Amino acid sequence: MLEHRGTDMKQGVLLVISNSYDATVDLLISRIGSDKVFRFNFDLWHDYKLQITSKGFFISDPSGREVTDDRITKVYGVNLGAEKPTVPLPVRTRTTTMTGRCFTQCATW
Repeated sequence: MLEHRGTDMKQGVLLVISNSYDATVDLLISRIGSDKVFRFNFDLWHDYKLQITSKGFFISDPSGREVTDDRITKVYGVNLGAEKPTVPLPVRTRTTTMTGRCFTQCATW
């Protein structure tokens, strides 16, 4: 998989890590252009092919689009928790999910 580095996406791309139900990311992709964005839906991780080695990483989505680490120029992670919050949470709020705690702690480092 890593032997084919950069064959499908020749320019730099934005890697968006989100959930499949996040409509905000759909809007973002429609404005930026799907050729400039690779979306990894965290809740559908089992539908993606992912390879991580000491030389880099490779991700293939269910439609067959591929991206490698050398093509990613930026990473945008949104809504990585188990559920979408119904009210905005302050940055330093403690959450009950492990993902939320990790994200809050990592964001404040």
